[in-house]
Amino acid sequence: MNILKPLIEQDSRYTMVKSIFDALNGNLRSLRRQAENADDEFEVEFVVEQAEWMYGIAFVTAQTYITGTIADANLLMKGKENFKKHQLLKDFSNKIEGANLTQLQLCDAIANYFKHHEEWGNWELVGTKKWTISLLAEVGINKQSGFPCYEAATTLCPEEDIVNLDYLLGLLVEWRDKTILPLLEEI
Repeated sequence: MNILKPLIEQDSRYTMVKSIFDALNGNLRSLRRQAENADDEFEVEFVVEQAEWMYGIAFVTAQTYITGTIADANLLMKGKENFKKHQLLKDFSNKIEGANLTQLQLCDAIANYFKHHEEWGNWELVGTKKWTISLLAEVGINKQSGFPCYEAATTLCPEEDIVNLDYLLGLLVEWRDKTILPLLEEI
């Protein structure tokens, strides 16, 4: 028996991600109230910019969960197979209607955008940013997008639930189960 099996079965990252998302949810709800009570467009713009950061942090947290899940999958296989992130995101996440990418490919791409966009300088399809920009373009996110993280969030979640990141956590857990559970059955 693989001694890692019980640890990986447990999904130890879930509690940390849930805790971070709960804190962000509180901030997002507060920002929504501020936007609803704003006196002018400048105040609304400021609040939306803050929300953009909350969504960006959520997507980077989700990306960390994804990376850990892939590490778990590779540990379970003990070198028999080396899983690649992009393939697992494509194979085990639901496709976005009308786009050539899955929900978690979008999640991963927008996390990369959030971490690196300030160093890009432009949106040219070159270098390491080419993959990220290409995936984001599949859902209409481009250099004209004012708030790309918010746009990604609304692509993944109904507008009325946009201040509740539990939807994103649900997508992550569903993907992890599809990725990990068959491997656990093999060992």
